[in-house]
Amino acid sequence: MKIVHLAAGAGSMYCGACAHDALLVSELRRMGEDAVVYPLYTPLKLDGEFAFPQREIHLGGVKAYLQHKSRFFRAIPERWVGWLDNEKLLHWASKFAVSTKPTELGPMTLDTLNGSLGPMAKEFERLADAVALEEPDIVTITNSMLSGVAPLLKVKAATPIVCFFQGEDSFLEALPLFYKEACIEQIRQNSACIDLFIAPCEDHREKMLELLACDPGKVRVVRTGVDTNAIPTAERRKEGEPFTVGYLSSILPGKGLDLLIEATRGHDIRLLVAGKVLDKKYFQSLDKRQFEYLGELSPTDKAAFYGKIDVFCLPSRIRESRGIAVLEALANGVPAVVPDKGVFKEIHALTRAVALCEPESVESLRSVLTRIHGNPQLLNALRSSAREGIRMHYNAQTMAEETLELLRIVARI
Repeated sequence: MKIVHLAAGAGSMYCGACAHDALLVSELRRMGEDAVVYPLYTPLKLDGEFAFPQREIHLGGVKAYLQHKSRFFRAIPERWVGWLDNEKLLHWASKFAVSTKPTELGPMTLDTLNGSLGPMAKEFERLADAVALEEPDIVTITNSMLSGVAPLLKVKAATPIVCFFQGEDSFLEALPLFYKEACIEQIRQNSACIDLFIAPCEDHREKMLELLACDPGKVRVVRTGVDTNAIPTAERRKEGEPFTVGYLSSILPGKGLDLLIEATRGHDIRLLVAGKVLDKKYFQSLDKRQFEYLGELSPTDKAAFYGKIDVFCLPSRIRESRGIAVLEALANGVPAVVPDKGVFKEIHALTRAVALCEPESVESLRSVLTRIHGNPQLLNALRSSAREGIRMHYNAQTMAEETLELLRIVARI
């Protein structure tokens, strides 16, 4: 089957959606499917080596921003501005992005969802024309925030379209009220041109059904997978070393690092923190005496990181839909402590390798961490369930097989 996947690049940062897309396309190709990727906005920054063809970048972030801002720029012929989609330029520009905060991105988000009816019409036309030339059996879109291209694809490529959900509800909820309502309404309109949505967990499926008010039969669930074969065995920490908790995720208020810092304060617990700082003011406000910051980690550094910690913790305020950071920790044999909401409830039920705490409660988080710290039998029980739980319920091969089955049904192949 010829599959064209539209994937949104996250510029200079590693991104859970990018990781999901890269792994899924790689697995589909390993299974013999002709899957290609169209990067949108910026190049894809991938956590590891992936072998799949990538076409030229479309909806380039610099051009999209200028078209959003300037009527004059929208009128300039493509031959004069095509150089703005240069991969090196986009990668460099992404380091100085105007904003990643939903509260500041309402107007541009709505323009993107308006697709060929908005100020970026020329870019959407160019994307749809390129995809049509591929003559795909099906087109997959990384998330519903890119659904603005669906109506145009239906006309130009005349192909079935499948769209993934990847946590966009949290982004939509954070938009100013006017833009939140307008964006949700536009996604609802765009969804008429989408044949099927795929959610990463039941909780997210229910949330998006509520937001989009669509037919429940139009949304199916395929759990996120991780590639356990690509994860090296980490050298386990030595006995006698202090009990160590690890945090590895983007650093911004929504991920709750401040809650973890307070929960470990005054206890005999070492805290290692890694990840890209997306909110500098927030990071500056944290008490650096309470943790060791390791920066953004490469795949090799990650293996060493997991070998240094007893427990992984992501006390997210966001209603997480994929939980890839937690899944990777479990795949490395490291149990996790997470809030009792979103996808974490499902991961707990299926793997029995995570301990749940009350959401946004420092006291509850502290209680769970100290209980594990003081109970080696509990820690070992969680560890013994981690890798097997991932292998059984969250492996990449199963994710790809279940996705492909749905794609074949939609494409009638």
